[in-house]
Order: sequence, then structure tokens, then C-alpha cells
Amino acid sequence: MSADEIATAFTDHYYSMRQTDQGGADQLAGLFNERSMMTFEGAAIQGSPAIVDKIRQLGPVRLTKKSQDVQPSADGQSIVIFVTGGCTLAGQENPIHFSEWFYLVPTGPGAYCVSNNIFRLNYGQ
Repeated sequence: MSADEIATAFTDHYYSMRQTDQGGADQLAGLFNERSMMTFEGAAIQGSPAIVDKIRQLGPVRLTKKSQDVQPSADGQSIVIFVTGGCTLAGQENPIHFSEWFYLVPTGPGAYCVSNNIFRLNYGQ
């Protein structure tokens, strides 16, 4: 599979799980490891258990991709993904724009985990 195909499969899965009960925390746990880092709205979180707790706290959200840019990294195996889109919180109708960045690293043949993840809401001024 190409980097674009892997990135699309990953983000489709990730965002569909985020819409489920508790934000898909239990289903997404396997995408992170003890060294994974997430920065959510400026707050840094490390390790799968802490990241899963944060996802659980946020609860279900609908994240709709507007654009996705993908690059293979310099090591030729890892993948950089940058996504923009709309984030609709539970009980809300109007989405808020968001940007999200993922750095996927291989863990085996055809398998990846999230090494780094940055999420920001983009509020209009």
C-alpha cells in the first residue's frame, strides 16, 4: 500500500471510532504505545493509557475531513499526515474547524502506531 492509502485507511478508521461511545477510546488504544505523544489544544500527554483517558474524557465527536496531506518521512517507512476539517461536539449542530497532525511509525509488516499527534481547534476571529 502507498503512504496515501495507508493514511486514508488510518484516518477513516480513527475518525469513525471517535464518533462511538466514549470517543472510541478502547478501540483506539492499540494505535498508541507507551512512548506516543499527543498534544491536544496545547496540553501534552504521553503514553497510551493517558491518551486513551483524554479521548474518553472528550467523548464522542464527529470529525469530518476536509483535506488530507500525506508525506512519507525521511526514513522511508514512517508517514506524516496533516488533516483539516470540521469537529462537531455532542449536542452541537455547527462544526468548529480543526487541524490535526499524525506521525505514524511502523511496528511490523503493514502495521503502524501513532508516535506523535497534535490537535488544534481553529476558532474564527
